[in-house]
Amino acid sequence: MHLHPLPVSLSVLAALAGAPPLLHAQPADRLELELLAVHPLPPDFSPASVHATAGGSVAVRGVHDATLLVLRPSGEWVVVRAPELLRPVGVAASSDTLLEVIDGDASRLLVLTLEGRIVRNTAVAAPFQVDQAQRTADGWALVGTDAEGGMVLAWADAAGSVGPAVRLPVPDSVPVDAHFTPRGATVLVGLAGAPHTVWHAAPGEPVREAGFATPDLAGAVARAAGVEPLWVSVGLVPVGEGFLRTFSDLRSDHRLFVLYDADGAILRQTMVDSPVGVIGAVPGQEVLVGVRRVERPELVLYGWRWRTER
Repeated sequence: MHLHPLPVSLSVLAALAGAPPLLHAQPADRLELELLAVHPLPPDFSPASVHATAGGSVAVRGVHDATLLVLRPSGEWVVVRAPELLRPVGVAASSDTLLEVIDGDASRLLVLTLEGRIVRNTAVAAPFQVDQAQRTADGWALVGTDAEGGMVLAWADAAGSVGPAVRLPVPDSVPVDAHFTPRGATVLVGLAGAPHTVWHAAPGEPVREAGFATPDLAGAVARAAGVEPLWVSVGLVPVGEGFLRTFSDLRSDHRLFVLYDADGAILRQTMVDSPVGVIGAVPGQEVLVGVRRVERPELVLYGWRWRTER
């Protein structure tokens, strides 16, 4: 990705908030983010997920929109529409010119050009209505709800064949809303709301807790008079051998950035007062993809690096 850094240097775990990390732990290296580019999104567009290619293109799926957006490495936005596309629940940029899309209403896997032309249309016979989908190295992880309202997951291969559904151990009192992080042929499934549990799911294996610690959100910020924070989290974003996760208070601009090691232990965490979250990464490059909303939603690209503290 050929981007010219803007004259802004940020450290998500130190300088971003203008304060030292809240939690001092190993490793001694500090994660720093440098703002590379800011790309405004349509005012009424709410990003649900992103998927980046090694070539630097970023596909963006909206929450309530059948339109897909693709950010080209040149900085140009491409709007992708297809009459056959009803409700995209998962998108993957299979190359810089093709998108793979799971349509939850039509139960189809579509391969689209950026002009909206369908080059492949495959039935995906999931045994439930698919609400979310995540591309993996071997196919797709499909997630939806069963007849009893529980969260279930099934695996689909590139030909559309779907294996048996597995119910995720989500408590009945917890809203069914989750985020997914691919790890090769497996995924990490993280609850967006409390208790923010993360599970490891792999084809042919029982779903198990992945051991990611939840930070102390109750004590993270001072409570305003009569206002209780409402914390939600986005998916785990790979950073080197570890992960970065953003926790957002929906009733303020407070954001808690938490850095984990590969096993889910918290290394560092920092509170910032800015409506921004990191939601994806460009594979093979030290570039993260974030979303922030000031006057309008924006897609932001950050370069990242480790800086050794002395």
